[in-house]
Amino acid sequence: MIRTVGPPSAGCSPAVLYFAVFLLALALFAPRAGAQDTQAGFDPHPLRPADTSSPRDTLRSFLADVEVLVGGLGRDGELAPATARAYLRAVETLDLSATPHSDAWDVRTERILKLKELLDRIELPPDSAIPGDAEVAESAIEQWTLPGTRITIARLREGPRAGEFLFSADTVQRLHRLYAHAKHLPYQSAATVGALEQWANSQATRKAGESRVHDRLKPVDTSNPRSTLEGFLDSVNRAYLLVMHADAALQATPPAMTAKEAKETGIVASN
Repeated sequence: MIRTVGPPSAGCSPAVLYFAVFLLALALFAPRAGAQDTQAGFDPHPLRPADTSSPRDTLRSFLADVEVLVGGLGRDGELAPATARAYLRAVETLDLSATPHSDAWDVRTERILKLKELLDRIELPPDSAIPGDAEVAESAIEQWTLPGTRITIARLREGPRAGEFLFSADTVQRLHRLYAHAKHLPYQSAATVGALEQWANSQATRKAGESRVHDRLKPVDTSNPRSTLEGFLDSVNRAYLLVMHADAALQATPPAMTAKEAKETGIVASN
C-alpha cells in the first residue's frame, strides 16, 4: 500500500521541519555528486601540462602519461579524452625540433612508443639518483643522461619553453637507431609488452603513413608567391635544424653521433 505524506501536524516545530527537508535533499543529491567524483576517467585537472621542471620530473611524467596512452590506444586510432590528454603531455616531454615531419601524428606516436620500449628494457635508476628540482637549483644542471645509454634529458636554452627539461632533440631524432640496438633485450618486470608492434600494425597507423608519404611526394605549392615562399622556408628550416644538431652532436665530448650518422643526416637534409 502506498502512503502519501500529509501536511505537518500543528505540533511540528520549524526546526524539525527544516532538518527533515535537509536530510531529504542530502539523500537525493549526495549519490549524484559521488557518482561524478568516482566516474571512470574523471580528471580534475584536464589542462595541466607535463611536469618538465627537472630530469626526474620529465622522466616520471613521461612514464605515467605513456602508460595511460598505451592503455587507451585503439586499433582504429580513436582516443578517449583522458587518453588524448596523456598523449599531448607525453609529446610535451620530447624535443622534436630535429625530427623530420614531427608534426605528423604517426611520427610523434612512433617516437613516444619507441622511447617507452627502450625504457621498458633497461633498469631505471631510483628517483634519488635522478636530478630533481633541488639538484637543478643547487648545481645549475643543464642535462642528465640515463646511465649506460645515450638517452639524454636536456634543458631548453631558448624559445617559449626555455628552462624546461625535455628528452633531447638528438635523442628523439635517433630513437629508431637506439631501439634497433636494444630491442633484443628482455622486458623489465611490469612492462607493457608489444605496445609498439600492436600500434604499428593498426589500420590507423597504415593510413597515417600513407598520407604522410603522399604529402612528402607532393610538390611545393607554387600557385602563388606566398605559398611558394612558405614551402621554400619550411624546407630550408628543416634542413638547417638537422644540420645544426648533427654538427653539435659531432662537436660534443664524447661525440653523440658518428661521422656515418652525420652523413646520413646530411642526406636527409638535402632531400
